[in-house]
Amino acid sequence: MGRETPTGAALAAGELSIGQAHEISRTDAVNPGSERDLLALALESSLAKLQDEGRRRRLKDADPDELYRRQRRAREFRHWRDPTA
Repeated sequence: MGRETPTGAALAAGELSIGQAHEISRTDAVNPGSERDLLALALESSLAKLQDEGRRRRLKDADPDELYRRQRRAREFRHWRDPTA
């Protein structure tokens, strides 16, 4: 994220935290055009509210089957013993 974006400029000016800037850029990558709305939200509310809105926007257009596959992969657990333990 460079300073040429509104989010980058706000981050450089100290108006946003790194967490807020990350959430805005992460959501804008999936849902282009949402940067300005999320930036306004970030400047007037908490990181938690920004994360909730970012998640809502990212999931709004998500393919349900792909989302299901990603959730299943995230829950996968493997257990093994290596030679040292």
